[in-house]
Amino acid sequence: MLKHNFARSLFVFAALLFMTPANAADPVDLKGTEMKLMMDASGKMLAVVSAQLEGDTTKLEKAAAETISIYDQVITVNPTHVKALNARANVKNAVRKGDGDADFMEVIEITTAAISLDAKDASAFHGRAVANRGLRKFDQARADYKKAIELNPAMGHWVTELKAMETEVQ
Repeated sequence: MLKHNFARSLFVFAALLFMTPANAADPVDLKGTEMKLMMDASGKMLAVVSAQLEGDTTKLEKAAAETISIYDQVITVNPTHVKALNARANVKNAVRKGDGDADFMEVIEITTAAISLDAKDASAFHGRAVANRGLRKFDQARADYKKAIELNPAMGHWVTELKAMETEVQ
């Protein structure tokens, strides 16, 4: 269980560190309040990862609540912010299994709509891959990761995320 939690925590943290530019699935450019909130959330995520690694459930609950609150603010500013929705879902699921599933489903809906408008939107495929991974729909996630990587091979960390997911599946 610790291995799974550790891998999941690192995955969430990596997703925050390597935010991709805005796109059709994430239409508001990160600036001003939104950028500050995402930076604050990244800092709080360190506390979530630390508490999870320490096995300190009290610290984890507190850090997760603070992080979720920040993501709630980002989503209020931009309701279709795929990265914030995916990250909030991962944090929710790290603390209370299943609580983040609705966020993942929302991301799948947003990114699928973006893909229907632009079948070459690599970031939309990536966002949907992250959501499917969160829902443990690994076959769908794998297909979306591969498509995202095919469309934008410069995003090397997506390959790392795919490899991390393959480790989770085993």
